[in-house]
Amino acid sequence: MRYFLQNFVFKRGRYLSLFCLVLFSLSAYSNSEYYYFFTEFHTYPSGKGKIYVSDDKSIDPSTITDWKDEMEIEECIWSIGGQDYYVYGKSDDYFIAGVAEGTRPDETSDWTPTTDENGNIVIKNQDTPPRYSPSSKIHDKDSLTCVSKAPLFPTHCAYLLFTRVAAKVATGYKNFGSVTCSKVINDTGDNITLEAVPADERCHFTHWVRKSDGGKVETNPLSVAVSGKEEYTAYFSCDSATVINEPNGGFMIWYSENSNTITGPGVAISYSFAQDSLKQADNNAWYVGKRTNTGSSLYTATPQILYVEGEVFVCNTPQYNEIYNLSKPLAQWSGESGVPASEISEGLLYYAVDIENNCFVKLSDVSSGIAPKTMYLALSESMFEGNVPEKIYWSAEDASAATGISTVDVKAAARLGRIYNINGIEVKSLGRDGIYIIDGKKVFHKNK
Repeated sequence: MRYFLQNFVFKRGRYLSLFCLVLFSLSAYSNSEYYYFFTEFHTYPSGKGKIYVSDDKSIDPSTITDWKDEMEIEECIWSIGGQDYYVYGKSDDYFIAGVAEGTRPDETSDWTPTTDENGNIVIKNQDTPPRYSPSSKIHDKDSLTCVSKAPLFPTHCAYLLFTRVAAKVATGYKNFGSVTCSKVINDTGDNITLEAVPADERCHFTHWVRKSDGGKVETNPLSVAVSGKEEYTAYFSCDSATVINEPNGGFMIWYSENSNTITGPGVAISYSFAQDSLKQADNNAWYVGKRTNTGSSLYTATPQILYVEGEVFVCNTPQYNEIYNLSKPLAQWSGESGVPASEISEGLLYYAVDIENNCFVKLSDVSSGIAPKTMYLALSESMFEGNVPEKIYWSAEDASAATGISTVDVKAAARLGRIYNINGIEVKSLGRDGIYIIDGKKVFHKNK
């Protein structure tokens, strides 16, 4: 929870802001810690573009109307020692190179961008939009006291950097390498060198992509005579990466004895099944609640369901084996040789995964064991209270869909195919509550 008091976009607004902050401080939480931020933001070089600063990273730049040459932010935040600010930029003739942190010898001196030993500006963040995250040393349990410690001058500064020629690493490839530029902030007439640097011996530069015409350039380092606005994007490969490409999206089984990390330009979501997740839906169908795994790492020695859309890379990271273990996994893996008949228990029911139908299907005959590389469940019949199901679904939604009618989210429907009402008439979108047919399946839609 953040406690927002005031946000200013003009220079030296401290005295008015302090008055407003004191008014708001009456609602302070006595057991909370407050942090005070006073940060200014600039464009660099001055006049090359405009900026807009927000704590919201999801703003559509085309909707921003209040672009500035510079901004100041003053705010008191409850229970947070650091704050993320997102710096949006606008320029017709320059690319955004990223954001740099400001430095100064004392409080009364002007800020300047941080530079390295060669005099090059140090880029702190190149995300889209670039993020700047200052930490506050001004804090107190009482907001009024915290505000009373507010400084006369900004305690942090960031610069949004504009350049004629920019270099970056392609989305999803940052684990494989980085890029450098001999002159980060350049302009027409400069001669610069771009270099793509692999992260380690497993990684290799493959090519640049030039934004203006989509052309591939395999030269590295690359010499460029700056003549106009241009951007070069570096791509890498990795010897230890497994490439998965599902243009239309699809589910698959993933199992590895080592921990792995997912990266790449595509979408990847992994699901696992933990013990004590077996439940019964309203229509009496059974399901094991699939658990969405947060982060980019896959569990070690645990069979998982992996959904991939587009191209992703699964990178071997055995150093994380002990960290990414799933406690009490429900699903099991039959291994390279399968489960022999001698290891099959007569007191258990066995279910093998069915990727196409989002469920586990009961194996009617396990007298010869379980096939190799199979994700399966071994469950006691007593768990079902005499009502042994033929299928166990991945989720409550999948179990409900077993009736032939499922529910659907409005935003998800926008990504689906043709939509028809119950009378078979095609409609553009989901309207009032009722049953619809989407991609040949009946779904029930209820407005929220």
